[in-house]
Amino acid sequence: MTSLEMELKKIWYMMLSNFRVRFLFAFGIVMELINVVIGAGSYFFLTKVFQGTAEVMGKYGTDVVSYIILGISLNSMLMQSLTGIFSSLVESYYDRSLERISLSPTSIYTLLLTNMMTGYIGRALNSILYLIIGLLVFGMNLGSGNVALALLVLLLGLAATVGLGMLLCLVFFYTATGKGGPSPILMFAYTFTNTFSGATFPIEVIIAFAPWLFLISAFLPQTHALSAIRMILNGSSLYDASVFADIAYLVVFSLITIPIGSYLIKRGLDKVRREGYVPPSEGIWLFG
Repeated sequence: MTSLEMELKKIWYMMLSNFRVRFLFAFGIVMELINVVIGAGSYFFLTKVFQGTAEVMGKYGTDVVSYIILGISLNSMLMQSLTGIFSSLVESYYDRSLERISLSPTSIYTLLLTNMMTGYIGRALNSILYLIIGLLVFGMNLGSGNVALALLVLLLGLAATVGLGMLLCLVFFYTATGKGGPSPILMFAYTFTNTFSGATFPIEVIIAFAPWLFLISAFLPQTHALSAIRMILNGSSLYDASVFADIAYLVVFSLITIPIGSYLIKRGLDKVRREGYVPPSEGIWLFG
């Protein structure tokens, strides 16, 4: 058996183990479904407070409810790309599996890839639930555009966001806060990207309030992925100026950040090996 076959086999068994832990009880699946229903419903009733369709929705050819639910489902996958490696590093560091893997013939990257893939599958199921509930319960309109092309753009968006997620790992490697636990970092990342990427409301609303915030939105790959997907589902082609610009940005962003991120993660793992396992200190610091 070749080394590649061996690593793939390890990834498969690790993923099975992760799923057994996550879905050990049927109760957990029921709670996941309830959370999705409550989440979709809360946004639906929120839109009822603000009756009418905003003018900026005309660009995407959709209504407020459909805009929000689609954004939630897509952003779930993009968040996995952004935070998956960071979460894996923190969890494996905290339970010392990172240390054990470092001392075994198994590559650390096998562990990280396994956790990423498991997370993607879980997020995909979550996204599908949102779409099904949106379609059946809230009359969501997905549009009549090219779904296959939209999925390809989503894959490109996931790749670009992985590059950004690799840079986020610097918080783990070079701060005590990052090693202490993922919750505050992940909460900030979710709130920040959810606000500035146009996931649940158009970025035009932000720009109208403070034009300079456009620079933040324009930097995030999620903004371009979500915008391009919405435009494609609305019927725009690959050669539409806006869609083409978004895709070009995602390609360039991926080509720049993924090699840089890979190098920085390699350097960071070397740093962790040299320092050894240090239990996270009590308390939370912004720096250090």
